[in-house]
Amino acid sequence: MSYPTDEAVIKSVYLAIREATKKWTQPIRNRGMILNQFSLIFGDRIKL
Repeated sequence: MSYPTDEAVIKSVYLAIREATKKWTQPIRNRGMILNQFSLIFGDRIKL
């Protein structure tokens, strides 16, 4: 698949994730560890 712009890729990924989340029914394992890693990697770009 070819995307004309970066924005087209972002929109496609967003829509795919939105559809996938409809099927997620189980809690996220190791959520605390994941959030800690996100805060280390992304710093002030995310709000926890």
